[in-house]
Amino acid sequence: MKRIFCFLLLILFSCNNQNKVLKFVVDCDSIVSINGEVFDMNQIKEIVYKHRLKFNSEAEFKVEVCEKTKVNIVVELRKIIKSSAKNNHYLK
Repeated sequence: MKRIFCFLLLILFSCNNQNKVLKFVVDCDSIVSINGEVFDMNQIKEIVYKHRLKFNSEAEFKVEVCEKTKVNIVVELRKIIKSSAKNNHYLK
């Protein structure tokens, strides 16, 4: 019984950890998507803000970029993520 309980806890924690990571994909045409859905920068700001509120300091962000992607899109994404951290007192 203990083994089953420990196994279930392990699965629970591994699944919970994946939800804390918000993954952006920027294609070669500089289009930003999350889970296959395309968003503009205003929508992304709101999504990042809500993700920070939900997971507090444990929120993580990953950005996958095509080699030919324009640098300004990546810089803008990074600014959005950093500004969301500054707007929350628990992140420094």
